[in-house]
Amino acid sequence: MKFLFAIFLILSITGCGVNSSSGANASSYDDGNNNNGGDNGSTDGDDGNITSPGDDNITSPDDGNITSPDDGNTTSPGDGDPLPDPADSIFDTTGDVVYDANACDGNSYRIASDASYNGDSLSENGSNFFIVDGEGLNIRSEHVESSPSNASKTFVYLFYKTFPTKGDLGVQGTSSYLHEGFFFLTYDNAWTDGSIPGVDNTVYVQSTQTEKPTCNRLILNSIGEQVADLQKVYR
Repeated sequence: MKFLFAIFLILSITGCGVNSSSGANASSYDDGNNNNGGDNGSTDGDDGNITSPGDDNITSPDDGNITSPDDGNTTSPGDGDPLPDPADSIFDTTGDVVYDANACDGNSYRIASDASYNGDSLSENGSNFFIVDGEGLNIRSEHVESSPSNASKTFVYLFYKTFPTKGDLGVQGTSSYLHEGFFFLTYDNAWTDGSIPGVDNTVYVQSTQTEKPTCNRLILNSIGEQVADLQKVYR
């Protein structure tokens, strides 16, 4: 009996060892899963935190914030505001016309005017000049109307800056510019003299013949007839 009891005891102990070993293997497997999870967490997390977000935060936003906005902000504003639509101008913009912020601006320039119509006296048919006193400028309207009722349409307006040194006028002769059917301007040659400081030799002449006023810019930069630089302008 003692012998049989010993064998039974040995078999019981051996069976417990096997069960204990199985429990250890299960525990090791679980730990392995935890370790793998930890490895995945550190590896994937590192890849996610360094590689992916790094690319997003450095490459894409930087390209967007530096390239696109800078290109937009330096190009468009640097080029200045867009020009006004000619259709919205107070001036006639048909034909060869360019934008000029100072076009026939009575707030920045002095104004002289002349009018004529085909009347009975010399003063009514455009044969006389309006003399701009002390400025070396004479303006004459070349618009002709057959009726005094249309006399207002024959007005021309000269916009000019005063001549800075009156003593330089009347010593170099005069030149003239005829704009057929519009105006006739004579000017002292001192207006073309670049050695005289402070001379603004850009003048404007406005007409009311058209539905909207017509403005022409004339640069008094040459001596002689029909050589000054004329350009139709608007603002």
